[in-house]
Amino acid sequence: MTKEELLKQNALLAKEIEEYGEANKRRRREFAKSFGWFEKSRVYNFGEEGEARLPSWEEIFVEIGKLLAVDKSSQRDEIMNDIGNKLMELENKISAPKP
Repeated sequence: MTKEELLKQNALLAKEIEEYGEANKRRRREFAKSFGWFEKSRVYNFGEEGEARLPSWEEIFVEIGKLLAVDKSSQRDEIMNDIGNKLMELENKISAPKP
């Protein structure tokens, strides 16, 4: 490769890295918006939220883990309630007078 080709490739790679960085920031800000993570405004703007802060991926993954844990817990509660209801139906069938 010539020096000119390397410089051209270097410029393309630098642009690609910058685009990836911007896309990364955009995704993190979207997560922040969905979780309600906003910067506190220094000026009191009633009815307006501050700008979405830029959380780390670790913070995002921790929050997603919490949401998954709550979801599993609620699923477990539903399953236990269903089992309890089926058990009560079975007890009622057993204790019902036989003709």
